[in-house]
Amino acid sequence: MLRNYLTIAFRNLLKHKGYSAINVFGLAIGIACFMLILLYVQDEISYDRYHEDADRIYRIAEIIEGAEESASVPLPVGETLVTGYPDYVLAKTRFFNFQVPSTPVAYENESGEKIRFTESGFYYTDSTLFDVFDFELLEGDARTALARPNTILVTESTARRYFGDADPVGKTLRLEGQNPTDFEVTGVLADVPDNSHFTFDLLASFQTINTQAPDGNFGSQNFYWNPAWTYVKLAENIRPEQVNAIFPEIVNQYFPDQIKEFSSMYLQPLTDIHLHSRLDFEIRPNSDMAYVYIFSAIAIFVLLIACINFMNLSTARSAQRAREVGVRKSIGAFRLQLIRQFLGESMVSALLSGLVAIPLIYAALPALNSFAEKNLGLDLFGQPWILGILIGVPLIVGALSGMYPALFLSAFDAAAVLKGTFVSRRANVAVWLRRGLVSMQFVISIVLIAGTIVAYKQLDYMRNKKLGFDKAQVLLVPMQLTQFSQSYQAFKSEAEQYPNILETTVVEDVPGSKYQTNNYVLEGSTDQLQFPRLMVHDGFVETFGMELAAGRAFSADFPADSNSSIMVNEALVRRMGWDGPEDAIGRQVTGGGPNLTRTIIGVVKDFHYASLHQEIGPFVIERYFAAGVFNFFGRYLAVRIAPNDVEGTLAWLENQWDNYVTNRSFEYFFLDAELDALYRAEATLGKVATTFSMRGCSLWFQPGSAQRAPSESEAPITRPPLTPAPANKVGKTYLW
Repeated sequence: MLRNYLTIAFRNLLKHKGYSAINVFGLAIGIACFMLILLYVQDEISYDRYHEDADRIYRIAEIIEGAEESASVPLPVGETLVTGYPDYVLAKTRFFNFQVPSTPVAYENESGEKIRFTESGFYYTDSTLFDVFDFELLEGDARTALARPNTILVTESTARRYFGDADPVGKTLRLEGQNPTDFEVTGVLADVPDNSHFTFDLLASFQTINTQAPDGNFGSQNFYWNPAWTYVKLAENIRPEQVNAIFPEIVNQYFPDQIKEFSSMYLQPLTDIHLHSRLDFEIRPNSDMAYVYIFSAIAIFVLLIACINFMNLSTARSAQRAREVGVRKSIGAFRLQLIRQFLGESMVSALLSGLVAIPLIYAALPALNSFAEKNLGLDLFGQPWILGILIGVPLIVGALSGMYPALFLSAFDAAAVLKGTFVSRRANVAVWLRRGLVSMQFVISIVLIAGTIVAYKQLDYMRNKKLGFDKAQVLLVPMQLTQFSQSYQAFKSEAEQYPNILETTVVEDVPGSKYQTNNYVLEGSTDQLQFPRLMVHDGFVETFGMELAAGRAFSADFPADSNSSIMVNEALVRRMGWDGPEDAIGRQVTGGGPNLTRTIIGVVKDFHYASLHQEIGPFVIERYFAAGVFNFFGRYLAVRIAPNDVEGTLAWLENQWDNYVTNRSFEYFFLDAELDALYRAEATLGKVATTFSMRGCSLWFQPGSAQRAPSESEAPITRPPLTPAPANKVGKTYLW
């Protein structure tokens, strides 16, 4: 009997090839889109869960009221927890990179050839790394790999870049800069999985920094500066709330008086960071749980449209088989057998859709990985839930779509159908069912299109929102660990003569993305207030196209600016209750840098010094101090260039750089591209939403999906009765 059902099902599919292709491929496309989005969502929620004790690993975050909520904390915090509360915290590890975006590293091979790379994934870390995390060590001893100064671990792909197929253990890598440092490679790590909230390429021993510090223990007593991403593993049965209750004691005991009352800390679950964390100074931009919900909704909507389309086509065609039912009943078929037949045919078609969806998924994965910046894969047998969905969804859809024709047609009276006198009072049920399904498709399509428009408008707003400065045509050149600071004035003089270079300056961090904080006492108040700040050189306002609300900008025409002047924004003026920007000019500010007392010389109009996810607050702009007073020069050379002959300007800049810098190749990035990267999650949302929403809506417009349902007068069961056969035709067989 089963063989008979399958035979009839496949005969019907082959007999109506156009209908079958539309129905099978329509549902297959819907299932493929559903699975692709599901793979994306599954990857998003899997971040950092590959660590065995992921549910006991936390990152420590710091809140400085009115200034920042930081993903990093002071260097000694982790050790203070481990030594002071060993029953609560079993281990800690830190990641630290001197807050620089990249580090020049070189290897000199046996033939004397020097291989150089600028590494953005270079961090110092503790020897306790493997007590907290389960990063796979392919070569080396986890207990001793980072226990000595001047030792380093490299990832597998990094080892190939420097050493090819040679064994890297025992070889020497040099951190280049003003004070070059050699590191012995003591181990090779497997590449960090893609579903990690941050990745790295080289991990140097934190002991190296300790040996270079004057007191032999770098930052061990500094609870003010908070540059270290610190992770802890809690003891079993210890809840994060118990550790959070300890932090006020640590703050009161160790933090400096000027920030004690503004500071607090808390634990962030490791597995929450990627989707739930939007802190300042994240290691890299995170995604958002809201987008996971949106993607999940899109997946369900697309699948619903495909399923409704499949059901609608199946129901629309079912009325054409009324005579078949009459013939089968007349020769002895039972109603249950007919129900099984119709359900079986529908489920076979749906299962074929599931099979067709598999190659479609494989074909679409490279495109999804490209625009979503993922490395997703489909493992049918390694991930049982995927196979379950590819079988389960078609079975459910097939059962639902076959239910109506199975129950409706199997109830027909055979004699009435064959005579053509059968008029079903339930004929309108099919019509209303199909109309209802089409209406539901229409509503879902409207929701998808509206959601896509909203997502793109949000992204467009973030990309084109006026930031309070001009981000176009500004390039930044990382200059840490180079001797460029000694040549900056000579370079600036030459740059002023080059026609396509409009302005130059030096900045501490990337405006619009990152900043530092400091404590200040402002005229009219005795309180120490902590505000975000940026240290800059002359030409900052001009290079970034900022507008002044009052006063003037730092200028080389006023040499005393380096030690006597400071600038603020309008939000700080409002915070202090002064009578507008003009009233701020000439007021005194104490603090920042070497704790000088300086005069406000200018007020800039409010600008977004961080991402648009953060509101504009009070902000301080300091001038780099004169040599001998403060020895830190800056992290980035910022250059505003003319839009014409960009390639020629870049070639000139590279040539000048090579004249002044010997330990680092010329690298640059454009400010607008860097700021756009802050909204990677929103960009991914826009691309994924558009792609799958349009695919889902296109299913609704497939031929036949919204066709007019046959009226009762058009249905085969209401045709006129058959004319009796002529006498000379008796005994012949007629097929309808």
